[in-house]
Amino acid sequence: MTYHDFDMTSTNSAIDYYDIIAESYDQMMRDDEPNVKVREAVRTYFCQSVPQGKILDFGAGTGLDLEWQLSAGYEVIFYEPSANMASQAEKSLGISKRPGVSTIVGKKADLEHIGMLPDASLEAVFSNFAALNSVEHLKETFAVFASKLKPGGHLICVLTNNFDKVSRLKSVFSDLAGSQAAISKKVEYTKGQSMHVFYHSGRSLRRAAANSGLRFEQSIQLDFEKHELTHFIKY
Repeated sequence: MTYHDFDMTSTNSAIDYYDIIAESYDQMMRDDEPNVKVREAVRTYFCQSVPQGKILDFGAGTGLDLEWQLSAGYEVIFYEPSANMASQAEKSLGISKRPGVSTIVGKKADLEHIGMLPDASLEAVFSNFAALNSVEHLKETFAVFASKLKPGGHLICVLTNNFDKVSRLKSVFSDLAGSQAAISKKVEYTKGQSMHVFYHSGRSLRRAAANSGLRFEQSIQLDFEKHELTHFIKY
C-alpha cells in the first residue's frame, strides 16, 4: 500500500500557522478557561473509555495532554508535524527522553511513518482540538488508523464544526450526495498568510470511519467553539 502525505503536510499552511504560534501556544491555552474545562472533560472521557496500553496522539502539539496520558498509564506515540510545536514539547517536557514516549515529529510526521507501526498494536488513536480539521480527506487517514488499532481499539477525535451559513449549506448537499469531501474555509491568520480549515460533518465522518472498519460509538458536543468529541471502535 502506498501512503500519501495528509493535507497538513502537503500544503504546509497549517504547519506554518502552528510554527508561528508555537512559543505562545501553551499560555494561550492556559489563559482560555473554556479550553481548560473542555480539555479536562476530554481527558476524563478518554481515561474512562480506553484501557492502558499504547496510544497514538495524532497532532500532539506542545504536549499539553502528555502528562495525564503518562500518569494514566498509557504509552504514547507523540505525533506532531509542526517542528516548532514539537520543539516546545521537547523544551518543556523532554519528550525524546521520557520513558513511555516515542516520537514521530516534523518532516517524519506523515501517514507513511504511521504505516510503519505494527498492525493491531494500538489501544487507541487520539486526536484532540481540531488536528483533523487540517486533513481534507479522512478516508485514507482513517484506514491507516484502523489498521494499527487492535480489535476493539478506539479512535477518539475532537473536531470543530464551526461552519458559516454557506459552508453548512454546502455540507448538507454534500451529505445528501453521499460525498466524503470536506468543506474548506480559507482562514487568514496574519497579513498575507492563510490556511485551509476542513470541516467534516458528522455524517461524512461516520461514513469515512465505517469504510475503514470503525464502528460509531457516540458523539458529544463540547462547550468550546462548536467542538465535538466523536468516538469510534475497531470491529
